[in-house]
Amino acid sequence: LLKRSDISLVVPILNFTPVFSLAIGLLFFNEIPSILGLSGIILILIGSYVINLQKNVKWYDPILALFKDKYSRLTLFAALVFAIVYTVDRIGVLSSSLIFFISLSRFLVSLAIFTIILLTPSVSVDIIKGWHKYFALGLVATVGIAVQSQALVLTDLSYVTSIKQLQVIFSVIAGYFVFKESQISQRFIASLLMITGVILISFG
Repeated sequence: LLKRSDISLVVPILNFTPVFSLAIGLLFFNEIPSILGLSGIILILIGSYVINLQKNVKWYDPILALFKDKYSRLTLFAALVFAIVYTVDRIGVLSSSLIFFISLSRFLVSLAIFTIILLTPSVSVDIIKGWHKYFALGLVATVGIAVQSQALVLTDLSYVTSIKQLQVIFSVIAGYFVFKESQISQRFIASLLMITGVILISFG
C-alpha cells in the first residue's frame, strides 16, 4: 500500500480501526464507551471524511472514495484486521500472561515471515545485507507490542486502538518533509480532528 499510495492518506484511513474495535468490544466484551469516548470516535470518522474531501464534488463522494479506490479498500480491510488482532491479543493476555502470550504469538508470526523470506530469494538477500536495521526495527516493534498488550488489559479495547492512532500525525509530517506529498494542509486538518478525538477518548 505504501509503495503505491501516499503515506499521509493511507495511515489516516487506518483510524477506522477504533470503529471496528468498538463494534467488537460491544459484541464480545460488553464495553460501552462514555459520551466523551463516543464523541472522540465520531471525530475520528469526521477526520477520515475530510481527508478524502475534494473540490467540486458531492457530499457523499469522500465516503464512496473509501470503497471505490482500490488502495482505500485495502486499507479499510487492514483496519479491520488490526481490530481483530487487538481482540485476539486481549483475549490471549487475559487468558495467560503478558510475557507468555507476546512471546508465543510473535514467535509464530516471525516463523511465518521467515518462511516467506526463505521462499523469496531477492528479499532474503536484501534482509541479510541490512540485518542490523531490521533487527533494530524488530526490537522497537516488540517493545511497542508489549506496551500495547498491557494497555489492552487496563482499559477498553476501543480506547486503546484509538490512542494508537496518534501515529497519523507522524505520517502526515513524514509525507510532507520526507516524501513531498500533496494536499498536506487538508490532511493535516483531518489529522487534527482525529487527534482531538483521541484526546476526548483519553478523558472519557
